[in-house]
Amino acid sequence: GAFPTLVADPIVAAKEPVAQISIVLHGLHGKTIAGTAYASQMPAFPQLSDNDIAAIIDHERTSWGNNAPIINPDDVKRAR
Repeated sequence: GAFPTLVADPIVAAKEPVAQISIVLHGLHGKTIAGTAYASQMPAFPQLSDNDIAAIIDHERTSWGNNAPIINPDDVKRAR
């Protein structure tokens, strides 16, 4: 309960990965998700390479029953 689930999350399941990339790059705090306000902050990870961020996001988009389109490092590079 410290963090929202990524299972069937609309941001993780979205066809376009822009919001998910932004969250990994810039973090997120203070947003109510599915009616729940989470006290924990999603830290920013701008120090990770485009390849690493794409790999993390692809894992989230294809795990736990998620079936969203995968991304590539160029998607992350454009979002930076």
